[in-house]
Amino acid sequence: MQALSAVHEQAARFADERAGRAPVVLDDAAKRTAARIAVAEVQKLHAVWSMAQLRFEVHRALPVLPLGADGQRVVDEVARLAVCSRGGTEVVQVTAPDPADVTSLGVRASDGGSIYRPPNQERYCTLAHLDTEEQILQAAKRTVPQLVSYEQARAAAGRTGLNGEQRDAVVMMLTAAVATTVLVAPAGAGRSHTMAGFARLWTTFTGRRVIGLTTSTNAARVLAHEGLAESYNIAQFLGKIEGSDELRRPIPLHQDDVLVLDEASQLATADLAMIQEAARQAGTRIVATGDTAQLGAVEAGGMFALLSQEVPAAQLHEVRRFDAAWEREASIRLRDADLAAVAIYDRHGRIRAADHETTYDRAASLWLADHLRSKNVLLLAGSNAEAAELSRRVQAKLTQIGTVGPPQASLSDGNHSGVGDLIRARLNTEIDAEGRQLTNRDTLKIAAFRGPDAEVRRQRLDGTWTKPFRVPRSYLAHNAELAYAGNVHVAQGRTVDTTHLLVTDSLSRQALYVGMTRGRRANTAHVITGHEPYQQATPESVLVGIMGRDEGDLSAAEQIRQAQDWASGTGHLLTLWTAAVKQTLHPGIDQQITARLTGTEARRYQHEPSRQALHQQLRAAQLAGHDISALIGQITAAPMDGAQSIASVLHGRLQGMALPQLAGHDLTWAQRTPAAAPTIAMNSPLP
Repeated sequence: MQALSAVHEQAARFADERAGRAPVVLDDAAKRTAARIAVAEVQKLHAVWSMAQLRFEVHRALPVLPLGADGQRVVDEVARLAVCSRGGTEVVQVTAPDPADVTSLGVRASDGGSIYRPPNQERYCTLAHLDTEEQILQAAKRTVPQLVSYEQARAAAGRTGLNGEQRDAVVMMLTAAVATTVLVAPAGAGRSHTMAGFARLWTTFTGRRVIGLTTSTNAARVLAHEGLAESYNIAQFLGKIEGSDELRRPIPLHQDDVLVLDEASQLATADLAMIQEAARQAGTRIVATGDTAQLGAVEAGGMFALLSQEVPAAQLHEVRRFDAAWEREASIRLRDADLAAVAIYDRHGRIRAADHETTYDRAASLWLADHLRSKNVLLLAGSNAEAAELSRRVQAKLTQIGTVGPPQASLSDGNHSGVGDLIRARLNTEIDAEGRQLTNRDTLKIAAFRGPDAEVRRQRLDGTWTKPFRVPRSYLAHNAELAYAGNVHVAQGRTVDTTHLLVTDSLSRQALYVGMTRGRRANTAHVITGHEPYQQATPESVLVGIMGRDEGDLSAAEQIRQAQDWASGTGHLLTLWTAAVKQTLHPGIDQQITARLTGTEARRYQHEPSRQALHQQLRAAQLAGHDISALIGQITAAPMDGAQSIASVLHGRLQGMALPQLAGHDLTWAQRTPAAAPTIAMNSPLP
């Protein structure tokens, strides 16, 4: 094996020397190390990944190269090494290959791929990640004793005050005989209310705990406030130690306890695997709740959607959050990417469009108007940079009316804060925030600046403020931002009075849906239609483009399944078969036709562009069960005297025959394939 590996390295060096390239700047061991690091990082972020995403991580993994080295060439070499067997990374290609060699049908010069596949379609995944997903599925399907009978569950659920489908969901979860169940619910369908009802009944029937798990500490506090009294963020529950893979697992679990995974679509696969292993060891059950149409995990995820197909799942449909009845229906249409939703929101004045400057200023002004009316209001955007700009504009307006003092302390979002400003903490810390530690996404109000510190108050869940406490300015500079606006991810799971969403190309279909479903009273889309007032798109075209940008989270297993379905699907196979048959069918048609024409007519026919229409018409007749040779004989039997276009006359004669679809015509695709067709058409898997 070592000798064979050496041959490859020697051949690569020889090729470089013959091509006059620069000498190797990294030895093979360094390249393998960079490849392993890059694969580990890209797999952590994506369930499946492309070569472009891998190259980005290779850039980060490489050591500093010597001056004058061809960095791009080194990156390409390491990336190719990472996805081949020599790299030792155990990477597999997720994209399913074509059923046969299709290079004869045409390849792109840019990437060498088939012209019948999208460019750069190849996706990859590690075997370890696939194993993790399979282990999660197997553990989720593990059978457990049914502790509550259907009759008991139905009777108890009927006394909870839940609506019909919520009661059905509670009954399903109470009577489940597998370790993991799923609850899928659109925004505003009462998922938290349903889970609170389940928790009370489970504890009543079994005496066991129901524990909520969330992706952030503040979300855990909200969940506790909504009925799951014992709730933790996932890092706290697992006992993660920063900079280490060690897990302390400080929260004890017992047989038949239940872990409720809130907003499970945002849960990374690695975290889900660790939670499930802790549950398996203790005999604890899991209920995953969320919405497959909302935002996914920041890291590799997609397991919630897969679990919803593989284990018992209940689904809520009735939306109850919004005051306006029309908005309940419109939100479901928006969730389904139904373009008719755009017109519904527009008719009710919820879409406001203008150029870049006007839209930013209007969104900030309308947020401020709601805020000054003491409404609980959100101002959202698709990116942190857009949110920071919106916050800066709100701050300027507050400073102008005297509510906020002049900016004094720098913040991590590039803005500065003054006395009276609202800021958002972005890092859990041991700073005493009047009764508990300061945590990520706490909202603070600056009361004063005291030397190296800022004196602030923390906002409680009920909207009141704590007594003042101090936070170092250094914390603000590195881990705080203005709180007037945020990206859409901060809003998932929240319910407020009104929401204002800045709509740009930074949004996806899922982000648009989340941003437009937070407010009970109103949700308004502020659409940027262009940077210059005289160069404007329509708001409908901007929104339609966003609704077509699906960034739904899919697991590697699901993407493998979809890739196989596409590669072996009738549509793709028929496209390949048609392209292959065309290579011999059309020349064969021309040969039969010219053999029945005079020499002059044949030469004219060969140069006529209308031949393509005749080819298609004859092929359609052949697929309908007609003998193509007999048809050619019939349409060429009459003379061509005076014909300006031979092919057009033949096409007209064929159309005039009004050929029917032959009754009982059931030829297989193999029987429809011409005898002279290429091997790829002969071997097509089409039935």
